[in-house]
Amino acid sequence: MIFRKIGSFLNRIVELDKAEESENFRRRRMLVMCGGAGLLVLLCIAFSIYPLMNGFYATFATYLGIILSLGMSLVVLFWTNSTGAAATIAAYGSYVVLGVTFYFNPYPMRGGLDGFWLWLLLVPFLADYFAGLVTGFQISLGGLVMSIVYMWALRDHFIDYGGDVLTFYPMIFLVASIIAWVLQFEIVYNHRMELKAEEVEKTRQEDRLKNMEKELAAYEENMNLVNRHHHDLRHYTRVLRQLLNEGDTEEAIHYLNELDGNLENVTSMTYCDNKLINSILSIYHNRLRKNKCNMKIRAAVPEELNITDVDLSALLSNILENCAEALEKIPDEEKKFMNVKLDYENGKLKGSVVNSCVSGAMFDDNGMPVSTKRIKSGVGTKNIMNITEKYGGTVGFEEKDDTFITRFVLAC
Repeated sequence: MIFRKIGSFLNRIVELDKAEESENFRRRRMLVMCGGAGLLVLLCIAFSIYPLMNGFYATFATYLGIILSLGMSLVVLFWTNSTGAAATIAAYGSYVVLGVTFYFNPYPMRGGLDGFWLWLLLVPFLADYFAGLVTGFQISLGGLVMSIVYMWALRDHFIDYGGDVLTFYPMIFLVASIIAWVLQFEIVYNHRMELKAEEVEKTRQEDRLKNMEKELAAYEENMNLVNRHHHDLRHYTRVLRQLLNEGDTEEAIHYLNELDGNLENVTSMTYCDNKLINSILSIYHNRLRKNKCNMKIRAAVPEELNITDVDLSALLSNILENCAEALEKIPDEEKKFMNVKLDYENGKLKGSVVNSCVSGAMFDDNGMPVSTKRIKSGVGTKNIMNITEKYGGTVGFEEKDDTFITRFVLAC
């Protein structure tokens, strides 16, 4: 049982280590490492000037060694695009340089060596972040071995540091390494959950798009049927007039019943001149009508808009889909309603969607609604915000008296 749990934990570590190789995570670490290593090189160059000018050549050599190790790590980073390899070079290079310095200058009051020991405490945090959970642990282990050898095995050589430092520093380094590893584990785990949520939401968006394509095809077929019946209407009236003139009322009634049955399959809904908006509104009108929802729609939008069909479809679909999902949570059919209003004036598309909801929505610091799904993503609302910002507009969300309100405006 214990070995099974250990094996499961190790497998999770391997999965998280792979998650750290995601493009966004790796690119962010590379940028931070380039900036951080470059800044440390500049600081070491600045700090090395005083020792060089005043004859402290050992201290100058230490700074020079650190500069070289950091420089090599940057070369490896640009050559391999691997922050793990670069962090390994930088960390072990620092171990060698500082290790040599510590051994040949074991006096804490000379050369600022206390500061160097404090610097080593930062290595586990930096290594775990840049090299990952597995490689970072190995790098931290090297620092732990170095502190044990110097502080315990070579205790007499460093006696001037004092008994407390020599006794407790390896323990402090071990605690710092554990804390750094746990923090990095939490960061990577949250990052992995975010990636998983984005993948789930992306799949939902793709499925939604496929369903919408099917519904759009059905809508177009429906409109073709409407146009065909409209075209044939004069023929229907001629046949009916002929039957009535001949006094064949029974056949006329049979003909009307047959015609009425054909028209039952036709649902013609035209809200405005824009065909795409008509299609989207019709799809959700049919869906919500089946869900016993009272829906009111008013749209006054021209046929031509300065916005791509993809962006317009994504904007309206995400808003209406979020509302539809909120309405599905309401048990009382009499309380289900959605009011949609779309207007176009002076080059701006303005919209508001008001729907009933279960109270208790939460909003973040930017006024964006927080997802209540088990796997949180908020990708839909992010898409809405990104599209409105893309067209120089804004979007706002509000909950009031068991009613959720979405308002948007964009220039198109």
